[in-house]
Amino acid sequence: QQPTIVDRLAELYPAVYRRLHARRERGARAPSPEALAVMTHMEAAGPLTVSEAARHFGRAQSATSELVNRLQARAWVSRMRDPQDKRRVLVWLTETGFAELKRSREVLDRGLLVRTLQS
Repeated sequence: QQPTIVDRLAELYPAVYRRLHARRERGARAPSPEALAVMTHMEAAGPLTVSEAARHFGRAQSATSELVNRLQARAWVSRMRDPQDKRRVLVWLTETGFAELKRSREVLDRGLLVRTLQS
């Protein structure tokens, strides 16, 4: 019996998947699910203090502060003084953070897709 298109796709899919997701396999340091959740929340809510973020996420302030420190070390967020109240320090996404969020929403690496289709 001749293999169907479904049979052929099922046979080829693992190799296609591995090829198109090579960025992950090369050890790219993608954000953790927790980091993505925090960054996505910030994108929707706007700049927050660490205390406000802790309340939003239902986490201890110390744990939220540690997470923000990790995100800041990766240049995905930055801290800045609140323009309305200089005593408050806000956390907000950087250009790099916005770009990482955008990348995380892409299912396929477009560059790899183009090279795969050309080969």
